[in-house]
Amino acid sequence: MSRKTVAIRWAVRLTLLAAAVVLALGGPLPGAIARALPSLSPLAAAASSLAQRRWYLGLAWAAPAVAVLALAVWKGRLFCRWICPLGTLYAIPSRLTLRKKLLAVRLAPLIFWIIVGGALAGAPLLLWLDPLSAFNRLTPLASGAWTAASIIAGVIVPLMLILGAIQPMIWCTHLCPLGYCFELARSLRNPGPKATFSRTRRSILAGLVLGIPAATAARKWLFARAGAAETERPILPPGAKDLETFASACTRCYACVNACPMDILRVPPPLGRAPGQWFQPEVAFLDSREAPGRGYCLETCTACSHVCPTGALTPLHLREKRQRRIGTAEVIRPACLAWADNKYCMVCQEHCPYGAIRSDESEDYIPRPVVDPERCRGCGICQSTCPARRAGKAILVRGLSEQTVSDDGYADLFEYDN
Repeated sequence: MSRKTVAIRWAVRLTLLAAAVVLALGGPLPGAIARALPSLSPLAAAASSLAQRRWYLGLAWAAPAVAVLALAVWKGRLFCRWICPLGTLYAIPSRLTLRKKLLAVRLAPLIFWIIVGGALAGAPLLLWLDPLSAFNRLTPLASGAWTAASIIAGVIVPLMLILGAIQPMIWCTHLCPLGYCFELARSLRNPGPKATFSRTRRSILAGLVLGIPAATAARKWLFARAGAAETERPILPPGAKDLETFASACTRCYACVNACPMDILRVPPPLGRAPGQWFQPEVAFLDSREAPGRGYCLETCTACSHVCPTGALTPLHLREKRQRRIGTAEVIRPACLAWADNKYCMVCQEHCPYGAIRSDESEDYIPRPVVDPERCRGCGICQSTCPARRAGKAILVRGLSEQTVSDDGYADLFEYDN
């Protein structure tokens, strides 16, 4: 390759890397742009669709992934060499590599087929290794929505940068399942020599033989606590189906975390979570005094559901969002000013946008809050604004094992756009 071609290639790669950063961060761009980068992955699209037993992408969002796959059929790993932002990042330290061999065996084919086999069994193990999702995983660091757990989940990128300084392009050449997907697509057009076909066949058989049984056997362990007591269930972003489906389909790209205007989507520590739920984004309500005007799930916001690239969150219209129950509030009577101290405090009722809190008067005619679970959506504004401090918040939202729709007619009182 001539110096001129190399210079042009690096100019293109660096320009596209900068564009990928802008797409991931969103900035002044439309919120849905946050899903543009991970949506390019045909591997994530196919594995998530297989795992959920449905094709979740609409025509507009399916087109980029299909185009990338068609490019691979035509030119193999051209996407890797010219477009992939993570490939560009990994190529930088590889120019000054020590050229030592840390990994001799190529694991990419096995990883790819384990993902496919796991998806067939309903749990696409190792899908979080998709490189475009891994790149997008860095965005909470720039947006300020990061947590210690999100840093741990994103450690694969700096780790591979370090390893790439020892063995050049170790991720791209030995580990990347998306890169192998492109090679496989290219082989459809040009199968290559018989030896190559035999290696491909062996990797398919090995991956499926390992992937399907491993996913089937691991499901019980991965989601052992997914049906835990209600007080321990996480609150998932609006648009999630159930705990297990969300955990399986989510690639931890954190597009939803970056898109949330109320700053309530966070990546919690894995302690107390089923292994299959580690590092997934969850709802964490904030105190209104620390986050004025934020801290709860706004009834007029559907941002997170529209940026998910894998269908782990179903895109919701405003009416659907206002009918979606993501949790149920519970009054903690020993901590409540009205129930425990017989003082007037109905702040939770005053703020509830769904009319889900009614009053139960005491003998002294002091109103005390009571939650109507059929009307409560779990938006968390009651928890966020609750002024009780002595024994913690006096009203808390509990997660659900499966999000439901409340058809109580209350959403009809809102003005909404579809």
